[in-house]
Amino acid sequence: MSRQSPSLVLGNFSVSENDYLMISTAEINATDLDTPNPSHILFEVSSLTGGRFILSGLKVTQFTLADILADRVAFKHDGKTASPSFSISVSDSHGNSSTSFSTNIHIDPSNDNP
Repeated sequence: MSRQSPSLVLGNFSVSENDYLMISTAEINATDLDTPNPSHILFEVSSLTGGRFILSGLKVTQFTLADILADRVAFKHDGKTASPSFSISVSDSHGNSSTSFSTNIHIDPSNDNP
């Protein structure tokens, strides 16, 4: 049986300034035909600026597709005006991984005092 690398699927990210964004499969997802268990699909975040990913209340750089499906992953914006950015890759339990992709998160600015 041929082992395929998972394919990373990124959607648009938008978060209000200094707020949380619950991550769903609309923002981060993966497809992998030979790894049907979402607990075996691992995302790894690097080069993160402008915030942090949180899993069940803890700052993390790794989480699974199962974590996203269970609504356990969020992004917390740091409140600064610069758009957050990060790189992300996905791997499976067979040792296959995707190329790392970089993306930005759109900030919905709040009304800051002058």
